[in-house]
Amino acid sequence: MNPFDHTFWFLNPTAWPGLQSAFEQRPAGDPAQPLARRPSTDYYGNPIEQMRVVENKRGKVAVVPVKGALLKNASPSDKRLGATGYEDVLDDMKSAVDQGVRGIVLHIGSPGGMAVGAGDLAEKVQDIAGRVPVFSFTDSMQCSAAEYLSAGCSARFAT
Repeated sequence: MNPFDHTFWFLNPTAWPGLQSAFEQRPAGDPAQPLARRPSTDYYGNPIEQMRVVENKRGKVAVVPVKGALLKNASPSDKRLGATGYEDVLDDMKSAVDQGVRGIVLHIGSPGGMAVGAGDLAEKVQDIAGRVPVFSFTDSMQCSAAEYLSAGCSARFAT
């Protein structure tokens, strides 16, 4: 039985357009296929932080957001509800390296997430840190799976 059958949904009316949009963007066919990258807005129309490259006279540094629950194969709905997919973090880091950045900052604000996939990403963070310095920074929380990812970094910072 589908978990949505016979379940009442209480939605804020302003959330409906975002929810409808997420259902319309569901991937068709094989569920193992890669899902869409980070959406630009959440269910309420607020912007979702994206990877950005900051440039100064010393070069370029990428800031990769690692926010909310961390999930392997996060769906578009998960992402619009504030979760981050492990695949998005890795894609952002690879994109940053391809853009020739001098360093990558993982801006972490996460209570953690799925154990499945965290170790794989932590190893890939460590591999990338062998080529380009990777730093983790948190100004909120960095728990469980988020701490695991941070362990692969060149250095870690918290305020």
